[in-house]
Amino acid sequence: MTARRLLPLAAALGALALGGCWDARAINDRAIMLAVAVAPGSQGRLQWSLVFPNVVTTISSLSGISPQAAYYRLNVQAPTLGRALALARQRLSREVYSGHIEVVLFSPGLTAGQLAAVTNGFNNVGTIRKSFWAAAGPLALSARTGPETVVPEYPLAKFFNCFGCQSFYAGLYGWQLWAATRTPGISPVLPLAESTRQGMVVDRVAVFRPGQPAAVMNEPATQGWAYLTGRVRRESLDLRYRAGQYSLARIRDRVTRRVRWHRGVKQVDTHITVSAYLAQAPPGAMPKGAAIAAVERLAARRILHECQAAVAFANRTHTDPFGYGRRLDWLHDPAAAGLPAQRLTTAPLRARITVQVMLKREGMQEQ
Repeated sequence: MTARRLLPLAAALGALALGGCWDARAINDRAIMLAVAVAPGSQGRLQWSLVFPNVVTTISSLSGISPQAAYYRLNVQAPTLGRALALARQRLSREVYSGHIEVVLFSPGLTAGQLAAVTNGFNNVGTIRKSFWAAAGPLALSARTGPETVVPEYPLAKFFNCFGCQSFYAGLYGWQLWAATRTPGISPVLPLAESTRQGMVVDRVAVFRPGQPAAVMNEPATQGWAYLTGRVRRESLDLRYRAGQYSLARIRDRVTRRVRWHRGVKQVDTHITVSAYLAQAPPGAMPKGAAIAAVERLAARRILHECQAAVAFANRTHTDPFGYGRRLDWLHDPAAAGLPAQRLTTAPLRARITVQVMLKREGMQEQ
């Protein structure tokens, strides 16, 4: 009898717990964060720039609102992401929603330790999706807008979303960055986004180091890094052979490598196979046989020079942007057993690199 009396009461309490709209908030009471930029601050804090779409922007108003007015930024100083979000709630008097973050910009002024701590903070917030794009860049870059995107899209995200638009693939998801910061034997590498008069460019990368700011590769070394890591997708290359101009397009690469530890040095044997289309030759010339082979050798020599520049950068900065130390760790190389994680990353690198270029042709040809 007692059980029968308690059953209606339990059902009523369960119905109260199932109410799904008790915490609903109108869109005007929410601030939906699209991007975050973080840089070193003062007194142990970090500078945070949080980007939100303007809530008054509607489809009908887009034609009358400038791109600069479609978004707004909030700058705060806080030691952690959680504190930065709390300060944003207080200043905006709105609930800050972080489930739609598309891009996170990390300043090259951060150390590898700071990068790891901030990335771990993003990973620990359950509402943040881990597929946001991670890039390096200055705090001010988060304010860049343009006519190529409108709310709710964000310009920097649009840039990385086009996988085939860039010559090499440097995009990195948030979860991939988190894995890189927690894996021994690799230095975290982020594409360096820069704003120019011609628009957004990403032709360099930032390599993060322990205890000091990131080191930025120059363009030739960045190209070499892309070849050595198998990231080249749609590169082009201009060459001169016998006073004639040759152009290679739609360059792709495939990489095989073998890594071993020998007397305190990471020994690497790398073979890069490059395929490309001959897009341009001198007027009236139809290169065949020896001429094609000569152009292939010239291209291989140029690519090899860029790869050597990337290896020299790694040795000069005591970093491993290629992940060779990580491969040693994964393969359980007996000679490298028991090495500290930092040693796997900072140890000098000696690389033997071979490059093979294979040219293809299309269009009308003479027989």
